[in-house]
Amino acid sequence: MALKILNLRYDGTCVICTAPTPASTCAWWDSVRKEITCTRCRPIDFEPVPASAPQTLPPPQPVEVGVAGASAAATFERRAANHRRRNGLSNDEALPQHITSWDTGAGGEQQLGQFLDDAFTGTAVVLHDRKVVNGSKRGNIDHLIIASSGIWVVDAKKYCGVVDVRNEGVWKWKTSDLYVGKRKKSDLVDGMGWQSAAVQSLLEPMGMGEVPIYPVLCFVESDWSHRSNAAVVDGVLVLSPDKLHSVASQPGWVQPGSMNAIATQLSSGLPAAVPR
Repeated sequence: MALKILNLRYDGTCVICTAPTPASTCAWWDSVRKEITCTRCRPIDFEPVPASAPQTLPPPQPVEVGVAGASAAATFERRAANHRRRNGLSNDEALPQHITSWDTGAGGEQQLGQFLDDAFTGTAVVLHDRKVVNGSKRGNIDHLIIASSGIWVVDAKKYCGVVDVRNEGVWKWKTSDLYVGKRKKSDLVDGMGWQSAAVQSLLEPMGMGEVPIYPVLCFVESDWSHRSNAAVVDGVLVLSPDKLHSVASQPGWVQPGSMNAIATQLSSGLPAAVPR
């Protein structure tokens, strides 16, 4: 395919609006025409792929949407209580960062969850805090958006600092690395693979294996001042909440009946950590 989205290796200019597109900017590249189109002129609207397999859709069932940030909040409370008990601390005394980070993470999930609930009311199904048991891998998925455009597997991150994607190395050894402030956070990208695989494993028995699945790292309260609120690192989208809403709201081929059936399947196969 001639047109694809990537992080630019060199400075350029949008062919439509003539805005500058600095190196590392997430933009569209037409390898035939050798042209750049910025994501303001052409949103990240992934092209739909028609489903070829027959669809066996279960009847719609009540969907347990879950409570955003519930498992992280419970982990914080448990670890905080254990730390205070072991060290004889009062509730007013400070806790170490490796414990308070769970509270920060829960707050980010709750903040993004409320935003997604409000933004997608009536247009998509949003599930929160899903438990995953995929072989030997156990964990949770922060948010799932089942929309016309596909399924968006979202990991919420509440970090301070500028979100940046840096191209490092040369030629075919060149890699894209994710930074937040001065911290390299490319390990966050690596953790998205098993989450997408867990969703895929539940779609295939329905004959819905060709529904697009988009892994997303969504940064809450980070600084996006120098780029267009979007980047791509090893196939994982790195987005702000507003940009996530923009791209997930693009029209696709998943019909409302299929969306409801997929939501039913995912709600059952990936149960809510805490029911709402």
